[in-house]
Amino acid sequence: MLVVSGILGAGAAAGVSFLVPSVYPVLPDWVAGVLAGTGTIFSMGGLLLVLAILSIGYALVLAVRRSLPAGAVIGAIVALHLIFLLAPPLLSSDIFSYLAYGRLGTVHDISPYAQGPAAAPGDPVLPYVGWRWTNTPSVYGPLFTIGSYGLIGLGTGAALWGFKALAAIAGLAIVALVWRTAQARGRDPMTAAAVVGLNPILLVYAVGGGHNDLLMLALTMLGVLLACSARDAGGAASVVAATAVKASAIVVLPFMVLGAPRRGRALAGALGATVAVSILGFAVFGDHALGFVSVLMHTHVATSTSPPAGDPTAVLTRIPHLPVLVVAAVVTALCGLLRAVWRGMDWVSGAGWALLLVAASSGTVHGWYTIWPLPFAALSRDWRLLAGTLFLQAIFVAHLLPEAFA
Repeated sequence: MLVVSGILGAGAAAGVSFLVPSVYPVLPDWVAGVLAGTGTIFSMGGLLLVLAILSIGYALVLAVRRSLPAGAVIGAIVALHLIFLLAPPLLSSDIFSYLAYGRLGTVHDISPYAQGPAAAPGDPVLPYVGWRWTNTPSVYGPLFTIGSYGLIGLGTGAALWGFKALAAIAGLAIVALVWRTAQARGRDPMTAAAVVGLNPILLVYAVGGGHNDLLMLALTMLGVLLACSARDAGGAASVVAATAVKASAIVVLPFMVLGAPRRGRALAGALGATVAVSILGFAVFGDHALGFVSVLMHTHVATSTSPPAGDPTAVLTRIPHLPVLVVAAVVTALCGLLRAVWRGMDWVSGAGWALLLVAASSGTVHGWYTIWPLPFAALSRDWRLLAGTLFLQAIFVAHLLPEAFA
């Protein structure tokens, strides 16, 4: 796993390729990083081969985990995170959006919740922003945006690698929090840590791409640990903070509140954190503080994970009122899960199923979306949750096959 990960990272830094999207016609040194010129450019088939080898290694480690020293597993997790930290931003242009939104506010004095990156046409980061997002205001929460302002002051290149470092640190923090939570719940901590920290999609797409989903999940898992340690108010507050990074975390909150021994304290913690985040957001962004909510509600983009032309499943997109039907089905399923938690179901498992459902029903299923339920699956006694999460990841990878054989 270490060897093929290093080969992939070096290949991404070798030159312009699909591995670092939107960078054309030259891969700049500030994007290539320390691995520049050390590898060979990959094809899609090469990426799929790496993913296959990583998946086999992942399965083997989980199969023989009881005979492996904990130090070796943790060392491998740390080393793999370091490799994907040093690789250029992999398989997504989102990190350039983080830069562009941060520069809108700090360099151009434009609220990133009012206008998209195209509002600063001369900005050097704009050419690297994905074309679907150039005119779209930020969809990220105010805590993340405010944090990004601090990184922008370091300079464009340093900020890019700052976002990548933040993702890698958050990934390792998730592993540590899952380890501690597994201990609190009477689960094998090394198994839980390996399920999360060695997951190929988390490594390649989330850490490799520098995605803020990892920061969102780190704050969410901090909340889970606090809640499992009878700190209901702190747990709920942490999930609210995670939502202020990326809105997906809000799905966890009702499950945590229902599962809390002291629901009143959990609600008080959530309310207090909401008020604090709102005050901070309005202080920095004024009337635009909640702009990301409306953007999320109205943004629908097709991605490479959508059914290609000629695919039989593409007919689904032509079913009348399909979006309404999907939303209705998801809401119904979420209500069913909440009812089950109310009746005694493990709330951690319920929250994991909810995140899996939301990720699977999203109109744009990206690899980094599929990691949302992963820490919950690692902590759950319901093996089907982990199986479902890995199955969703397999479906995501399967969408890449037509490109490999085109």
